[in-house]
Amino acid sequence: ETVEGKKATAITADALAKAFTDNEQQANAAYLNQVLDVTGIVAEVNKNQDGKTVIVLSVSDPLSGVQCTMREDNVKAEPGKTMTVKGFCNGYTLVVLLSDCIVK
Repeated sequence: ETVEGKKATAITADALAKAFTDNEQQANAAYLNQVLDVTGIVAEVNKNQDGKTVIVLSVSDPLSGVQCTMREDNVKAEPGKTMTVKGFCNGYTLVVLLSDCIVK
């Protein structure tokens, strides 16, 4: 199942992270396994242990963020630039996790 054909809920990285920090249960009910279009400022671009590109969007809480595991490798993302990423919300572990992400 991919995100392309799915209707996405648009939200800022900040609002998404805040929803989980404020009330994780409520945020899970609203966002878990949903497709989201998350807009935020790129904090960092990394590779995970599987070699996948991971983009972290910064939020106002310095301990949190939105971590987007991208489906494709050749993703153009520059720290400091604003971008929108579409992906499945997988929950929260200090950062909000999105998977199977594509750039909007």
